[in-house]
Amino acid sequence: MFDSLLRVPWISFLITSVRFFVIKYVLRRKLQMWSVDKEKTVNYDYSKSAYSKALIRPLTRSVLPISLASSLFWPEPFNKKLLIIGPRYESDYFLARGYGFTKSNISLVDHFSYSKLITVGDAHQLNFEENSFDAVIASWILVYSKNQEQLLSELRRVIKPNTGIAIITGDHHLSPHNPSPSYGSDSGYMFDSAHIHNLWPNKDDKFLIQWPTQSLVISGTAQVIVAIQKSSEK
Repeated sequence: MFDSLLRVPWISFLITSVRFFVIKYVLRRKLQMWSVDKEKTVNYDYSKSAYSKALIRPLTRSVLPISLASSLFWPEPFNKKLLIIGPRYESDYFLARGYGFTKSNISLVDHFSYSKLITVGDAHQLNFEENSFDAVIASWILVYSKNQEQLLSELRRVIKPNTGIAIITGDHHLSPHNPSPSYGSDSGYMFDSAHIHNLWPNKDDKFLIQWPTQSLVISGTAQVIVAIQKSSEK
């Protein structure tokens, strides 16, 4: 019953905000970082600054891919293993539980972590064995990558053959040819379904969903959603 309530975003966000305040100001837990070398990740300072605020606004961008992952594995997502890359805060963990994934089957990896629920790591070199997950969610991740091909190859490596699904989301209208003032011209933010298809390491894999939109629809939600099913172990 409690887990089903976590599907309501404001409940997951409230729990996340309270826990962030307690962890940061009461427990005084230090922020863990994957690297202090700013050359290894785009917009290092921008990402780190998200943890400097006293009050946080948990991200709504993961609601759609997490609900999609649950729907693709309907009616039994609870026995599926889920990896979420770049969650920033704990809200993705609580939302995933609300959508039917059990807490023991949810893994989260980010460059920065204030929480024991989020492992510090690099999406280009995931510390998981091949074929470990039923689903991998990467929302707004490619913007931070200087080697998108390697990142996508890692996503594919850790999902299971024939059934494993990678869900990738981002903004369609930002690209290296039309850079955002926030990210700059070196962001590598070329994002549409054709771009993902071109970079994806195995063209035999099945693209279940390819949804690019040409203009902003709703602020904070995915403008591009791509869901890819791994076809084999090749």
